[in-house]
Amino acid sequence: MSNDDITNLFGLSLLALFVAMILWVVFGQVTVRRLRKNVETKGQLGFEYISGGDIVNVAQTLAWPRRLARLSSKGKVSLLPDVDLLYRHTTTLDRIIARLFYWSLITAVVGAFACMFLWWLIS
Repeated sequence: MSNDDITNLFGLSLLALFVAMILWVVFGQVTVRRLRKNVETKGQLGFEYISGGDIVNVAQTLAWPRRLARLSSKGKVSLLPDVDLLYRHTTTLDRIIARLFYWSLITAVVGAFACMFLWWLIS
C-alpha cells in the first residue's frame, strides 16, 4: 500500500466525518430535542458521558439491530436507552437519519485509526 492510497483513505474518512457532523446536528435538533421534551422519554436517553452524548446513545440504539440493542439496554447497568421506548416515539425518517449518522461516524473513526496504523506500518 502506497502513501497515495493511505491519503485517499484518509480523505474518505474526513468526508465521512464531515457528513457525520452535519447529521449529528440534524439528528440532535430534529429527533433528540423532541425526545428530551417528551415526559415519557426525558430521563431515558442513556448515560450522557459528554455533552451531546445522548445524541450518540439514541443513534446507536436506533442503528443497531433491535435484538442486539435490546440485549444491551436490558442489563442491570445499561448505558443505552430502551429500544422499544425509542421505536414508539420516533418515525421512520428519524431512524434513517440515526443510522446514517451513526454508521458515518463509525466509518470516520475506524478509517482514521486505519490510516494512522498504516502510516505507522509504512514508516
